[in-house]
Amino acid sequence: MPYRRLPKTDLARLSALQTLIEKGEKDGINEPVVSLRLQNDAKSLLPHYEQALFQYNEAKNKQKNNNGKTRNSVKMVRLYISHFIQVLNMSIARGEFKKNVKIYYELDPDTNNIPELTSEKSLLEWGEKIIKGESERQRNGGTPIFNPSIAKMQVFFEIFKDQQTEQMLVSKNIANHAVNVQKLRDRCDAVIFEVWNEVEAAFASLSWDERIENGKKYGLIYYFRRGENLENIAE
Repeated sequence: MPYRRLPKTDLARLSALQTLIEKGEKDGINEPVVSLRLQNDAKSLLPHYEQALFQYNEAKNKQKNNNGKTRNSVKMVRLYISHFIQVLNMSIARGEFKKNVKIYYELDPDTNNIPELTSEKSLLEWGEKIIKGESERQRNGGTPIFNPSIAKMQVFFEIFKDQQTEQMLVSKNIANHAVNVQKLRDRCDAVIFEVWNEVEAAFASLSWDERIENGKKYGLIYYFRRGENLENIAE
């Protein structure tokens, strides 16, 4: 026997709702194939579903557009943190600072290693440590490090933090919109399921080819199993 299958995509769901609404309006209110309750449910649901999808896609597009800016800010802040530590190490090597000044930055005085800076979390962590350490060292009478100065590094660090915060908010919005969209998908599927039940009941006395043709008018699509066709379907 032919079987029906609920829409699998948002576009197919929207199309099914729109088809029902348009056909219901043509049928009128006298003995409608689909109950007025379900027609009203579809009319109420459609704009909410469309709006939810729009908001969800807008949030995803915003995240995509921000990714380029975020990559650049990550690159720049990593460069400045790394460069600052290298200049600090060279200043110590030249005898301008004692190696123990590294304690201000929570760096190991006995090594010249650059900390791991591959993750955004590590950039946030070490950016804070370097800025705090340089400020504290200067408050205790230390001479500022230049090229790069801590002020210039902090500019890029603040840009990086702002973009991280924005991306977190965008990601949160995407997650919230995704939950709302899924709820509306479930509601849409429930309405379509009821509509198709009513359509099938309305045309149950007809032959299969007539049921299929009439069902299409209300968005109901039948699928044939392997080796099955109209000629070999048992009525």
